Amino acid sequence: MERLPEVAVALETTEVMRWAKREIEELVLDRPELGVALMQTLARRAIDFAARLQHCLAEKTSGRLLQSLVCCSERSGAVGDAGSVHLSPLSHQLLAEYTGTTREAVTQHMNEFRRQGLLNYSRKGIILTRRAFEVAALGANRAARPTTGALDGAAG
Repeated sequence: MERLPEVAVALETTEVMRWAKREIEELVLDRPELGVALMQTLARRAIDFAARLQHCLAEKTSGRLLQSLVCCSERSGAVGDAGSVHLSPLSHQLLAEYTGTTREAVTQHMNEFRRQGLLNYSRKGIILTRRAFEVAALGANRAARPTTGALDGAAG
């Protein structure tokens, strides 16, 4: 299977730095605190990945999707009226890949979230309501209890 190159799109003015392995090794030897910072970043990302993987195994698709939207909003959302948060548009395919499901399941759950008043979305972006954050927090805190309410869904 052929691998396609990865693509990133900057949402604001961005400077990209690229270092060869040799350059990083030299920098770390010259500045040990940089090596410590790089290791801390790597450890933090590994912990985040492990938590995401555990959440993926324990949560239904709807819960993973809502938690993913909340996570994206914490990183790049703009606070709006009444506690809502506006996200740039995210394709259902991208959300499906991020949450480990299909595009069709994402579409189904996004429509259900809209009906439940958790979000609104269009080609211009996604607006998460305050209620979406409350429901996501309930889902994250309920541990192994049976699911009820807004996070239940037929496609799991």
